[in-house]
Amino acid sequence: MDARSGGFEPHLQTPTFALSFLGAITLWASLVFKKSALEVPAFLLLSAAGAGVAIAFWTQVERCGEDWGWRGLARSLRRPDRHFWVGFLTHAPQFVAAGAIALAWRRRGREQHK
Repeated sequence: MDARSGGFEPHLQTPTFALSFLGAITLWASLVFKKSALEVPAFLLLSAAGAGVAIAFWTQVERCGEDWGWRGLARSLRRPDRHFWVGFLTHAPQFVAAGAIALAWRRRGREQHK
């Protein structure tokens, strides 16, 4: 499939794909080889890709003509459009993975202080 037929190839050339792929490989390497130092670059890469969640929210608010803030966000999410769902669901796994790394660090830190 080429880009004109709406195939998957154009998605492989996005910054989200590059950040997600590198972040996932780095996280995998940190787990397989038990190298906790690799968690930092994995966290940074996955956080950068996961930031697309915030961009999806902001874009939805802008598209609905609301003011950016909690009230505007709530109003715009009453009927989220397809663009919001694509952006949100594309970036949510990276956001969750980065959050899981941060929670693991917090748990490790608490265990070390006991």
